[in-house]
Amino acid sequence: MNTHNNTLTTTPMIRYSGTVKSETEYGTVFMKNSRVLLILFASILLLIPTASPRAAAVSITLTPGTTSLIGTVDVSTLPQTDQSSVNMNQAPLHSQGLQAFDQAKAQAAQTGYVPADEAAKTVATPPSTPSPLTTTVGLILEGAPGGSPNPCGCSPPDVIVGAGPNHVFEMVNLAGIIYTKAGAVAKATFGLDTFFNLPASSMSDPQVSYDSSSGRWFASIIDIPNSRVVFAVSTSNDPTGTFNLYSVSDSGRLPDQPVTGTNDDKYVISVNDFNTAGTSFIGVHYWVLNKSELVAGASTIHFATNTPDSNMFSLHPAEHLSSSTTFYMVTDCTGTCIPSPTSQTNTETVVSLTGVPPATVTVSSSSFSIATSVIGPNAAQPGTGTTLATNDNRVESVVWESNSLWASWNDACIPSGDSATRTCLRLVQATTSGATATKAQDFDFSASGQYYFYPAVSSYQGQLVVSFGRSSSSIFPSAMATGRASSDPLNTLQSAAVIRAGTTADTSGRYGDYFGAATDPTPTSSSTFWVAGEYRKSTTFQNWNTVIGQIASFSAPGTFDYSVSLNPTSGSVAQGSGTTSTVTVSLVSGTTQSVSLSTSISPSAAGLTATVNPTSGTPTYTSTLTISTTTSTPTGTYSITVTGTSGTLSHSAIYTLAVTAPVTGDFSISASPSSLTMNRFGSASTTITITSLGGFSGTVTLSTGALPAGLTASLNPTSVTVTSGGSGTSTLTFNGHGGMTVTGTFTVTVTGTSGSLTHSTTITLTITKH
Repeated sequence: MNTHNNTLTTTPMIRYSGTVKSETEYGTVFMKNSRVLLILFASILLLIPTASPRAAAVSITLTPGTTSLIGTVDVSTLPQTDQSSVNMNQAPLHSQGLQAFDQAKAQAAQTGYVPADEAAKTVATPPSTPSPLTTTVGLILEGAPGGSPNPCGCSPPDVIVGAGPNHVFEMVNLAGIIYTKAGAVAKATFGLDTFFNLPASSMSDPQVSYDSSSGRWFASIIDIPNSRVVFAVSTSNDPTGTFNLYSVSDSGRLPDQPVTGTNDDKYVISVNDFNTAGTSFIGVHYWVLNKSELVAGASTIHFATNTPDSNMFSLHPAEHLSSSTTFYMVTDCTGTCIPSPTSQTNTETVVSLTGVPPATVTVSSSSFSIATSVIGPNAAQPGTGTTLATNDNRVESVVWESNSLWASWNDACIPSGDSATRTCLRLVQATTSGATATKAQDFDFSASGQYYFYPAVSSYQGQLVVSFGRSSSSIFPSAMATGRASSDPLNTLQSAAVIRAGTTADTSGRYGDYFGAATDPTPTSSSTFWVAGEYRKSTTFQNWNTVIGQIASFSAPGTFDYSVSLNPTSGSVAQGSGTTSTVTVSLVSGTTQSVSLSTSISPSAAGLTATVNPTSGTPTYTSTLTISTTTSTPTGTYSITVTGTSGTLSHSAIYTLAVTAPVTGDFSISASPSSLTMNRFGSASTTITITSLGGFSGTVTLSTGALPAGLTASLNPTSVTVTSGGSGTSTLTFNGHGGMTVTGTFTVTVTGTSGSLTHSTTITLTITKH
């Protein structure tokens, strides 16, 4: 890694000493059984109370660095993978150890227990008589299961969902499934071991999302034995196609529960760092990566990373759903929560990032008071004394749109009409202005006699969707959804809907650890959001189930609204050429009205034009965006905004255009030898040669296609620069990983890309047992 000092600015934090989070058997169990899935540490830190919002910045040292392309994967070729064993799980621990965490849970479950400052809290309940504005569910799709063909054999699922222009993509521990938005299976359940090219026993905590501004899918997972987070970026808006694989290293540490987000120019990964044995919490650690480089599939990616901060826990990046170059993250855990047995907190802190690596990144923070939050009790279930694990009150989900920042987590509250403390949903909305955040809404959501848990949120033009789970002494664990319209009364949600009702209790000892929610990037009145959650129809430890639900608009049916989307959302052209994209103006709600389209380009450039035809229509309709350049248009990246206007309403979509210099000539790619044999414990290498043809000169980026399960590949270097008439080489090395590596004869594709030129060669690889 190339390093030098940059400037990072942040609000100073108060440091506390004391016992740190631990999971005493983490390292021991992993060493004894490589098939053990290592689950997150549920430690909590408390935020420092503050009476009013504040934003400040102080210079600290930031470490710049780079990461490299480590491979590619073609989802269309991924096989199903059966389970080979059942993995054990590890219970979450409190910052003061397992005994203190269990005591907090037991205290919350005691008859007559009242959470701290309960009288000052706003606790909303579903309307007793549902109004016409209630949660409406469309398609209900079965998600990836815990049983076969999921290779994990573990619990909990850690279910997450992303929605693109044509697909819905769900990931769990440790499988994925992709549907079309019409409900057809686009890619049946496949193992994430083949997607990330890692042994199934070494991964946990998947994330997947679609970034509308770039038209790319982003996914990540923790690679435990290698102390890193592996992440994938699609090469198009089709998740059944190819992804580029990268990683960020956390050498000497365990980067637990990675959570991610994107905005216009950044991709951020945030983790809770522990020592490699999992016995000592080190601090919150995050990486700020250059998104445009990732979208371009560059072989080298610039990032900036902080020194792990032991004064906060679970700093959660937001999914940014409208244009912003400021990136927001949220935590409810700093300072005195470390020694608090109940993880008591009454402050939310919003961290903001500006700047893009390799340039300077500036960090600021803003804090405000919230109603007191503490750990809630585990949830009751029918027919058993075994309770459902609701974990702690760390931030579960964050979404930002048009200066509205929502965060959600589990809380303890006493629902209206109830006398017992339950686990409830906490929702906090902040309004952002640059680096400053102020509280707009702050409330719990619950129902008498019921337990609500694991809220995930997403938003669309002032609407909010909440995906969550529920159970009670008479309700089996079920997947639910609720939400609100922008015009709804403050601190309220609409009547919840059941996505899928459970039919048996969860006796695994783990549930969650999180649910998923996503906004449809091409929303309609019947398909505004997608949610995913866990439910139970089998008591077998690993045989949990997940479900995906399509959620309609929460706005009043008579209110006219629409959306503007592009397909594709990005492209690359040589100087003097052009391209097109389809603009879709969709009716979201109400009676259709005329919508006019216009374009703008930033930065403006000689010879660069963008027009739409037709320039108006009544939704739903399509228009063609035509982009043209001349030979004098400067090379670089441009943002072309298509804006739809109807009266006072205005919605936009952005096309990202890369203008490149014309390519002269061509190149060839070859491998020598083109046939290799190795055993599954060994390695084998071949030389990849790039040869200039017709006067070609430039840099060719190399990548590998899908690899056999348990096999890794590395290219050194990952790109080759050749001069006119010359050639260059890279060494491709395959490494086996013992019993995790499959045997047989396989074809591996190596692809070279330079601008619009792409060529491939194949290698026949035979892997033997010994």
